[in-house]
Amino acid sequence: MVSAIAFGTLVSHYGNYTAPFVPMAALLALGVCLWFLIDPTRPLIPESHPA
Repeated sequence: MVSAIAFGTLVSHYGNYTAPFVPMAALLALGVCLWFLIDPTRPLIPESHPA
């Protein structure tokens, strides 16, 4: 929802549809970088050890 509003604001401010693709591409690149930080061998819930 926020991206649609931001996209429309950037298009109306700059007057073309190319401007919104720069921040969108940057966010996608950030997502790719963060994806590589995921460790699939680490459990989501750590095992509890009885005391």
